[in-house]
Amino acid sequence: MKNFISNVFKDVHISFTSHFSASFSICFFIFIIWLAVYSYIRKKNNISTKPDYKKIIFSFALLGCYFMIFFETIYSRPPHSRDSLSLVFYFENIFKDLDAGKYSVENILLFIPEGFLWAGIFQKSKKFLKVTLISFLSSLAIEITQLLTGRGYFQLSDLTTNTIGGVTGYICYVIVFFIIENITNNNKKTKT
Repeated sequence: MKNFISNVFKDVHISFTSHFSASFSICFFIFIIWLAVYSYIRKKNNISTKPDYKKIIFSFALLGCYFMIFFETIYSRPPHSRDSLSLVFYFENIFKDLDAGKYSVENILLFIPEGFLWAGIFQKSKKFLKVTLISFLSSLAIEITQLLTGRGYFQLSDLTTNTIGGVTGYICYVIVFFIIENITNNNKKTKT
């Protein structure tokens, strides 16, 4: 088990360090262009209302997250190196095959930030369903792209684990902001 966990952390660390700088740079460049255009439009149209900074930050973080996912699942693999379709779930092998279990955990971890950030962007109504649907659809887009380009295997089990990752990110968001709201409310109560 210790070896399994260390292998997962090793793979996550390699992926994160190799793709983070490119994702951050692209996202930062897009943010600077967007900020210039947005500031110009606000000034030209005399808009005085304050923007929703939380949504802006979460949106650009989500863009960076999608660049990371793209680099990890498609760009980092040579074209036509993998070109098969797996319509079976390999979950029964997760506990028998160390690599199958490791890839499942890594797929879940890859989509946690996406679920967390989408949960922060959406309004309260039907947030869970929206996050689940978007996680599934973005995973489906990745799997189809991998199949068409030969840069990965189309696997139903990846669709499931990626969607579980998005839902886990949503749950993390709910927990984090529940704690933040309780701390904020307790601080307000103690000041009065």
